[in-house]
Amino acid sequence: MFNRLHGHTALKAGLTGGAAAAAVVLVAFLMLLYYGDSYPDWLLNPLVWAGLLALGTAAGLVMGLWLEHEAGRALRKDLDEIRYGVRILTEGNLNYRWQEWGVRSTDQLRRQLNRMAAQWQDQTRRLQRLADEKEQLVSQARDAGMLAERQRLARELHDAVSQQLFALTMTAAAARRQLHSNPAQVEVSLQRLEDAAQQAQKEMRALLLQLRPVELTEEPLASAIESLVSEIEARGLLACRAELDPDLELSPSTAANLLRIFQEAVTNTLRHGQAKNLEVRLFQEADTIRLVIVDDGVGFDLEEARKRKVSLGITAMQERAQECGGQVKIVSVPGWGTRISVQVPRL
Repeated sequence: MFNRLHGHTALKAGLTGGAAAAAVVLVAFLMLLYYGDSYPDWLLNPLVWAGLLALGTAAGLVMGLWLEHEAGRALRKDLDEIRYGVRILTEGNLNYRWQEWGVRSTDQLRRQLNRMAAQWQDQTRRLQRLADEKEQLVSQARDAGMLAERQRLARELHDAVSQQLFALTMTAAAARRQLHSNPAQVEVSLQRLEDAAQQAQKEMRALLLQLRPVELTEEPLASAIESLVSEIEARGLLACRAELDPDLELSPSTAANLLRIFQEAVTNTLRHGQAKNLEVRLFQEADTIRLVIVDDGVGFDLEEARKRKVSLGITAMQERAQECGGQVKIVSVPGWGTRISVQVPRL
């Protein structure tokens, strides 16, 4: 498109130069008519004519090039505005629209992008409505899903706490045998016992926190997160800092999914992160709701985590965000901690 417009502008430059040259010829012809038979000698000098023609052509070309430069600058400005709007849309502000001037070369592209943005917004609205309907169905089927939840809890207990308890038993047995045969190793075994017990305690607390029921029908999302944060600090699990906007207007499904994403993120931090501090922020930017959770734990390799069982928590968070038309961005650096950012459009 830019090449086509550029070619049109160059054509205008050529036409302008040709018009200027024709104007020079016309002026010379009028001078011949004016002077009649008494025209001066220099008027018949071909060098004078050539100079005038060259001067007119050069003036026309300069004017055409100036017009080309101005048109190119206007086009670049239009394209920068279009790129800015695309970035705003991709960040979740689906209400953004480009102004259609009716006289610019990019107006057709602006109309097409506006139609695309409107369709995108409508689809997201439908997606959130479907998520609301799904939330109602989940509420109605909660009793039927209790058995599956019990089975999941049994698997979690087996994979986490049960294995830690087995390790405690084996380490205690080894320490008892070493008490007489190798007393120097008893202190090492006791340290392993202490580490295993602390890890089992973390696993159990994390599972209990994840299973803690929070009814959003009685309190907004910010209050529910604040309640969980207070419980985390009361139990001495993490030092927390929360910045929560209490005035956000969210659909029931969006609020429920964001709360469960927060629970899942904190559970992963307690079970695997070895963090001491946790920061959570809930706020609104334009028409986008953001939930940001940051810890100072050991971090992890994201690609490796996707291949292991721990990736199930990451997948669950991504699926819950997608139900609301949003997305989850996870940045984790081994040794430096993890940052989870959830972005959901507010309609």
